[in-house]
Amino acid sequence: MVKVMAPATSANLGPGFDFLGLALELFNIVTFTPADDWTVTAEGYGAEKLAGRKDLLVCQGIEKVFSVTGRPLNGGVVHLENLIPEVGGLGSSASAIVGGLVAANTYLNNPLTKDVLLSLAVEIEGHPDNVTPAIFGGLIGVVKDQTSTNGYS
Repeated sequence: MVKVMAPATSANLGPGFDFLGLALELFNIVTFTPADDWTVTAEGYGAEKLAGRKDLLVCQGIEKVFSVTGRPLNGGVVHLENLIPEVGGLGSSASAIVGGLVAANTYLNNPLTKDVLLSLAVEIEGHPDNVTPAIFGGLIGVVKDQTSTNGYS
């Protein structure tokens, strides 16, 4: 079993639309253990809509890491402690994605670098402005860079 925290984020700060993102001191907590099928429980914001579903962003993140590393996964026992509101621009979807990616990567003893996790997070989320600070922390400016390993600098 692993338990990880993924921060809330704020993006589109001032003139930094789709460029600047900031990790905040507010976190969602993901607990994960592989299992034969998916069991999802949740508490906090949106818990009633999340419990029992296996199509969640956090589960997509978990599945993505297992797939990329070539490890088999039939399901998992996931518990979500949602301290980040679903609305209000605090990056709850980025936190869910990163929480799933980091939980699975931690369970597998960290075979993937943060740069690879960023690539996977952007693949799921579609844009880097919230997932980047959720992975790296702090205030981040993100630009496309085809020369970098993950496509962003």
